[in-house]
Amino acid sequence: MKGGSLVLVAGLGEDSGKTSLAAGLLASFRSLGLEAKGFKPAGATNMWLHPEVLEETEKRGFLVTWDTLKLYRASGEDLDLRVMNPVAGFSLPPYKPWAVRAASYSCWLAISL
Repeated sequence: MKGGSLVLVAGLGEDSGKTSLAAGLLASFRSLGLEAKGFKPAGATNMWLHPEVLEETEKRGFLVTWDTLKLYRASGEDLDLRVMNPVAGFSLPPYKPWAVRAASYSCWLAISL
C-alpha cells in the first residue's frame, strides 16, 4: 500500500468491542473516499454465540470467524477472507452463561491516504 497508514485497535481485552469499533472506523474512512481494509491476524468464534458462522464456513469451504465477517463487510467485501484472517478457529465450550465469551485478538486497519 503506497503512502498508507495503519490503525491498530488493540489492548481492550476480550469481547470489548474492538471489532465493532474497527468496522465503524472502516465505514467512516470509506465514506470519506479513503481505501480502508480490515484485518484480524488471529481470531476465533464461540459457536454458542454465532452458529451462523458454520453456514458461511460450509459455503466457502474454509473456516470463517464472526469478527472477520464483520470486517469483511465493512471493508467492501473485496478481500479474500483467508488473507484478512489467516489464523482462524472456533470454540464450543461447555455451555455456561457466564463462560460464553468469544476469543478476541487485535484488529488491524490498513488505510490508504
